[in-house]
Amino acid sequence: MVGVDPALVLCYRDEYNQALGDKRGDFRVMLVHEWLPQALPENAVQDNGGEAWYLFGHCTEVTALPAAPKQWARNFCALWREAGKRQRGLLWHGRNLRP
Repeated sequence: MVGVDPALVLCYRDEYNQALGDKRGDFRVMLVHEWLPQALPENAVQDNGGEAWYLFGHCTEVTALPAAPKQWARNFCALWREAGKRQRGLLWHGRNLRP
């Protein structure tokens, strides 16, 4: 299962683990940034049109999964290459997220 809202997805993840335990098998509850790397083809890179990207993580996601902003940054870098020579940055709460 892949979900968009971090608070709900993390709640489902905990509940499926508690309710099903080992019986859940390979069933995983994932956030989009966790699922994207395995779903994207290797040649998915596109020109970003020279626009800067800014990322603001959901408070629940960033608190429960501290690595999430860096994972999002890797996903963005895998999808869009920078165009032009001006410095572009992926920012999260004012910090540079370049991997």
